[in-house]
Amino acid sequence: MSEILFTMDVEDPDRDRDGSFVPPLLSVLDWLKKDKRRGTFFVVGELAEKYPEAVRRIAQGGHEVALHGWQHTDIGRLGEQRFVRQTERGKALLEDITGEPIYGYRAPMFSLTAETPWAEERLTELGFVYSSSILPVANPRFSFPGAPREIFTWPSGLKEVPAPVTGMRGMEMPFLGGIYFRYYPNPVIRLLRSQLREGQVPWFYCHPYDFYWDKAYIQMRDTPLWVNVLLMGRRRHAMQKMRRFFKPYQSSRTFYQLIQDQTA
Repeated sequence: MSEILFTMDVEDPDRDRDGSFVPPLLSVLDWLKKDKRRGTFFVVGELAEKYPEAVRRIAQGGHEVALHGWQHTDIGRLGEQRFVRQTERGKALLEDITGEPIYGYRAPMFSLTAETPWAEERLTELGFVYSSSILPVANPRFSFPGAPREIFTWPSGLKEVPAPVTGMRGMEMPFLGGIYFRYYPNPVIRLLRSQLREGQVPWFYCHPYDFYWDKAYIQMRDTPLWVNVLLMGRRRHAMQKMRRFFKPYQSSRTFYQLIQDQTA
């Protein structure tokens, strides 16, 4: 059985900030437990501070907890000094909640780019073992075109696990999750997965809001109306779609286990 690693970015774009991300998060945890799967959950520090029990539930399920920034803000906008302060704070908080070391980091919106060359060095200094923050093809928001698509090691020693991308030249995309997963049929996603280059790590990414079922509309912060409508579409059956999609695939390793296996 082939493998697709499972990851979730635990963030809450809902401007109401009413904790509505928690029920879909718990639903995903229940599914993973039932199917005997493990995953890596990249948690925003602000949410962990306000909902520590949700983070404990992730850890108690045997999953890896990693950091997704203190706030869901691109790291270039933060600047180096603020990035260091917030990342150190988030790492310490997650370690306090889980009682375990935090090894992994994922930049919000894949915002580790050529314009933030200092980030990988600071992450290493803060004690992170790996990052999963690179989108190695051109994208309208944040990307690092030309970066390796396979796991690679930064000069500081930090390991990087880039987003899996494929597609036609000029139209390559991180197809294995998020809005792409909700809009593309499962057969298309499986076909794209089969076209990954040798050495690329297939990993799935999602967010609690991908599975909101009790809110017909979510007003996202700092998002134009048309983008908001697009990002919030096709959520009603996303959970069932994900369950069907994963049936042929194994998901038993966390990202930290992946890194350990790569370096063994």
